[in-house]
Amino acid sequence: MLITRRLILLSLLWDVCQAANGAEQFLLNRLWPQSAIEHLTEKLKTLPTNDSRRVLITIEISELSRLLPGLKEQQANTFAEEALKQARALKDPVLLAKALNALGNVLSQTNRDYVKAVEVYQNALEQISAVAQPQLAANILMNIAQLWIDMVVDADEPTKQHLFQNDEATAIKQLKSAWEAALVAARRLPLSEEKLEHLIHLSQMAREIKTTHWSSTEQTALTQTVYSILDEVRQVDVSKFPRAVSYANGWLGTWYQEEHRDAEALPLLRQAMFYAQQVQAYDILYLWGLQLGRLFKARGDLEEALTTYELARSALAQNYLRFQLATTYYQNRVLSFRETEAGQVYLELFELLLQTANRTGKESDERQHNLKQAQEVIEEFKAGEIENYFHDDCLKDQLAKRTERPALTNTAAFYPIIFKDRIELLLQTPERFILLPAVKMTSQQLDHLVKYKLLAQLAKPADTKAVAELRATLQQLYQLFIRPLEPYIASLDTLVIVPDEILRTIPFAALFDGERYLVEKKVLVTTSALSLTDHSSATDSSSPTVLLNGLTTGSTPLPFAKNELEAIQKFYVNHQILLDETFTKPTFLEKIKQSPYSIIHIASHGQFKGRFKDSFLETADGDLDLDDLKKLATWGGYRERPVELLTLSACETASGEADAMLGLSGITMKAGAKTVVGSLWRVNDLSTCYLMEAFYRHYSKFAHAAKALQQAQLQLLTGNFDQ
Repeated sequence: MLITRRLILLSLLWDVCQAANGAEQFLLNRLWPQSAIEHLTEKLKTLPTNDSRRVLITIEISELSRLLPGLKEQQANTFAEEALKQARALKDPVLLAKALNALGNVLSQTNRDYVKAVEVYQNALEQISAVAQPQLAANILMNIAQLWIDMVVDADEPTKQHLFQNDEATAIKQLKSAWEAALVAARRLPLSEEKLEHLIHLSQMAREIKTTHWSSTEQTALTQTVYSILDEVRQVDVSKFPRAVSYANGWLGTWYQEEHRDAEALPLLRQAMFYAQQVQAYDILYLWGLQLGRLFKARGDLEEALTTYELARSALAQNYLRFQLATTYYQNRVLSFRETEAGQVYLELFELLLQTANRTGKESDERQHNLKQAQEVIEEFKAGEIENYFHDDCLKDQLAKRTERPALTNTAAFYPIIFKDRIELLLQTPERFILLPAVKMTSQQLDHLVKYKLLAQLAKPADTKAVAELRATLQQLYQLFIRPLEPYIASLDTLVIVPDEILRTIPFAALFDGERYLVEKKVLVTTSALSLTDHSSATDSSSPTVLLNGLTTGSTPLPFAKNELEAIQKFYVNHQILLDETFTKPTFLEKIKQSPYSIIHIASHGQFKGRFKDSFLETADGDLDLDDLKKLATWGGYRERPVELLTLSACETASGEADAMLGLSGITMKAGAKTVVGSLWRVNDLSTCYLMEAFYRHYSKFAHAAKALQQAQLQLLTGNFDQ
């Protein structure tokens, strides 16, 4: 089980809540980082330059900025440096220590400049060596301990050489010393919520320490120390500190469970759930539901397991919690949603529902009920993945609006879901749900087949031998994932595919059955979640207004972008064109603000990468990012009349990055567009020009993007563009 490292407000929440008014405390306590940053920035404007509260609030903005990977990382550093400058001007050693602590957090957790971070943290401790600041000293020592854990696990060779001569034994000794110093400082604090949080966090750190190369004797001693820490917290007055007591019982139960001491773990986890429920602490209730579900499942008690997993799922649905838990760190990187405990709740519940369905009759109502529940669970998981990709407070409302999915008409929805030892295949047709036999392939084997075989072949020059090898791989993937569906989808026109992880990088339209490609047989829609897809009907095609944008120059020249726009304009009377020097970021944004367009086409280089802040679309004077496209959903005209079609014709995802497709799918919500068409692979400029002309020829006739794209792809396949 991965450690959920809660970096939020460790050093300064208490100070800021005292310095700020009730509205700011409300925002901070509910962990809305972006909203809190905006509110605190406004607060700064009301304070005089020599007010010490400016330092505290500036520090907190820096801390909150680190929690938002979508922001430029430099912002956290800028605010930390500004706080340090203000503190030095005030000549207050306590404020200076707090500012240095915040800068150390940026250096260690964001910049990974461990060498400088060590110096800054030590400087912070020196500032308060002559004053009594036990709470602040404990915070700094806690951060130093975490820093040493990160360095041992994650630092590069030059850093290791500088700090401990690349000697692992020396590093472990330093790590142990830092952790013990933090523990001594925490235990000296007077009883408070902050002290208990420190003790609990130290017990979580110990889980990471145990993964390092300690002797068995040292690991046993460490485990006993952790037991004593958690027992210490368990003994406090639960009426005053229910969250802390819930945490202590839950983590102790988790430790016992991992040591196969289930009989001792069970009552502890039940107590943890009870105390969390008493105070509606949903952010920890789901953790204990997950652990109890695992315990019951291991014992073969599937009914109890389902109940507790469902309780965890319900907790995650409360108060935008899933989004906040998605911003989770481990070994200095943002976890993918499936790696978090929140993601595991959905995946393990999905797996359990499939197991339960397999124990019932193949045509029974109970089986259909379980499979329908499984689909709902995996849709929630997919929504969580998109939230995690964007780290956007506002997406939760848009996702909630899309939970009602229209009934499938002449369409099937396909979910291939990857587990460590197999790939489960769930199919929904208009009549029923079908659980197909799992693909007997490990996730590692699938990763190798797609990343190191298929994607490598796609990147090769297309000679006769390379094409034959690629076609063989496409046929292998067809046999694995499409052949099992054929008896159930033969009479259906459309197949909606909701791929998982590395399967997002597969060009499903090109899968080959030995005679024909899949696109020759089905209208295909590939999406990150069925709830994002309106597959049932065509869009409103009456009097469309069209904005055509293109860039022939840039980092990747697209000389045929001009031809592409000229070809498309023939199909629409009401159109405007921004090409090359007229396609600038300010001009584009001003155009879409002045008048809502029903179709927006962008023929410009862009990339979607594993982190949304690294995704972009090029213009003549800079990059459009995904937050710029969000304006399509927020400006007035688009709220009344959303964009019917947004086409990104020359984009690609970063090679092999499975999460990059989430960016393309997420634009549907970011921009409020009903349909988004884009490429996941590097595309030939001339071929794209022909494809887009054919696509819009068909789209202008029947305004159904998936069908229009299929017809255009068939024309490209046959070379017949006279239709």
